[in-house]
Amino acid sequence: MTKKASIFIILFLGIQSILNAQNISIPDKNFLAFLKKEYSDVIKNDSLILEEAKLIDGTLDCSEKNIQSLEGLQYFTSLEVLKANNNVIATLPDLSGLKELTRIELTFNNLISVPSLSNLTKLRTLFLYNNKLTSIPDLSGDTALVSLIASNNFLTALPELSTFVNLKKLDVGNNQITALPSIDNLTLLEELTVWKNQLQVLPDLQYNVNLIKINAGTNNIATTPDVSKNVNLQEFSLDRNLLTKAPDISTLTKLKKVEFHLNQFTFEDFTPLTGYPNFKNVFIISPQKDLDVINQNGKEFSDLTIRTGIDSSMNSNIYEWYFNGNKIATTNKDLLNIPYVTTASEGKYFVKITNPSFPGVTLRTDTFLVSVSTCLDLSKLTFNISGINCLGTGSVLIKLEGENPATLVYELKSQSTANIYKSSFGSFTGLSDESYNLKVSLDANCQKEFPDAIKIPLEPCNETFITPNNDGDKDGFFFSETGKAVIYDKSGNKIKELSIPAEWNGTSEKGNLVAIGYYIANINNGENYIRISVLY
Repeated sequence: MTKKASIFIILFLGIQSILNAQNISIPDKNFLAFLKKEYSDVIKNDSLILEEAKLIDGTLDCSEKNIQSLEGLQYFTSLEVLKANNNVIATLPDLSGLKELTRIELTFNNLISVPSLSNLTKLRTLFLYNNKLTSIPDLSGDTALVSLIASNNFLTALPELSTFVNLKKLDVGNNQITALPSIDNLTLLEELTVWKNQLQVLPDLQYNVNLIKINAGTNNIATTPDVSKNVNLQEFSLDRNLLTKAPDISTLTKLKKVEFHLNQFTFEDFTPLTGYPNFKNVFIISPQKDLDVINQNGKEFSDLTIRTGIDSSMNSNIYEWYFNGNKIATTNKDLLNIPYVTTASEGKYFVKITNPSFPGVTLRTDTFLVSVSTCLDLSKLTFNISGINCLGTGSVLIKLEGENPATLVYELKSQSTANIYKSSFGSFTGLSDESYNLKVSLDANCQKEFPDAIKIPLEPCNETFITPNNDGDKDGFFFSETGKAVIYDKSGNKIKELSIPAEWNGTSEKGNLVAIGYYIANINNGENYIRISVLY
C-alpha cells in the first residue's frame, strides 16, 4: 500500500468516526419503531441522527405505543409539544434542553419521579395525572405555567406555588395531600381541584377572585371555608367531608352546581339556601352523613326526656324515634318523653328527621345509647359501725352519698330474730344481734336491698371478780398492761381512772368502796375490756 493510500484510509475512518459520534442508539424498541415510522429522516441504521433530531419542531405524539423509555427524546430540542400518554414509562431522560416546550402530557404511565423542568420557561401546560408520583418535579422557573394537572398519583405535599402567577388550573385530586400551600398569589386561578385527599382545611381563598370551580370533595375538612369573595364561582363541591355548618354563599350569584352532600349539615343549614334561584337544581344536599348525638342517661322510676340537639329551634321538622331498630314515636319537636323509666328503656336509639320544605331529604342520627341508672346507688353507702362489747350494745350509722337523707328510709332486719328496725337518717343503736339485712327506700317504687349482710362485731370481753373485804383473797384486780384503765359502772358512769400497771381494789375516785355489782374496765381507750364483778 502506498503512503498516499494509507493517508486516505486514515482520513476516511476519521470522518466516519465523527459521523458515527453524531448518531446514538434508541434502547426502547417501541420508541424506535415510532420514530422510524413518523420521523424516518432522523433514523439511520436504527440510530438517531442528532442533527436531524434538533430540527424536529411542533408536536411529538407517541401516545399508546407501549413505550417503556423515552431515552433519546432529550435531543429533540426544538419540540414545542410532547405527548406520551398511555404508555408504560417509568423514568424520563433529562428534558432541560427542550426549552421550546410549551406543553407536556405524560398521563397514564408508571412514572415514579420526573426530572427537574425548572428551566422550561415557556411551559404553559403540564399533565402528569394517573402515574405513581410521590412529588411534583421542580418547576420553580416555570412562571408561564397555566395548567398543572397531577391528579391520581401518590403526592403527599405540594411545593411553594407563589411564583405561578399565571396559573389558571390546578388539579391534584385523588392524592394523599394533607395541607395546601398558600395560593394568595394565584389571582388568575379559575379551577382548584383537590378532591379525595386528606385535607382538613382549605387555604385562604379571598384573593382568588377569578375562581370558577372549586372541588374539595372527599377530604377531612371540618372548618367551613370563607368563599364570600369568590363571586365568580359557578361550581362548588364540598361533598364527603366533616362539615357541620354550611359556608356563607349569599354573595355568590353565579352558582350552577353546588355539592354539599355527605357532610353533617342539617335543615337549619339548608334553610338560608332555599332563596337561591333554582335551588333544587343547583344544590345537591342529600344524603348527609349520620349526625352525632351524645349518649344519654335516665334515672330509674323517673321521667326521661331524650334530645338529639339537632335543629331544636325549628318547628317544621318531623322526628321519628327508633329504639332497638323499631319505630316507637313521631314528634314535631326535638324531644322524646319516656315516663317512669326502667331498665327496659335501656338500649340503642336513632332518629330520622324530615322537613316538608326539603322533600326527599332525610337526616339520620348515629346510633346513641340510653342507659338507666339505678334510683338508689347502694355502692355509695358508707357505714360507721360500733361493735357489741362489755360497755353495751352495738350501733350503726349509715349514709348514702349524693342523696338527701330526709328523703330516705333505712331498714335493718335481724337475721336471727327477724326483728325490724327503721331509721329516717340511718342511725341505729341498741343492736344486740350480730347480723342484719339492710333495705333502703326512696319511695314506694324505689326500694333497694343491700346485697351483703351488715355485721355487728362482737368484741371480746374478759370477766373476773373481786371481793374487796381485806381478807387477803381476791381483794383487787391487777392490770398488767401499760397505759390507762377507766372503770365504769353498768350505767356507764365513770368510777375511777388508773395509770397502769396498777391494782384496782374496788374503790371509787374518793376512796369509797363501790356497791356490789358488775363494772367495766376500758383498757387504753378500747384496746381491751374487762368485766369485773364486785362481791362481798
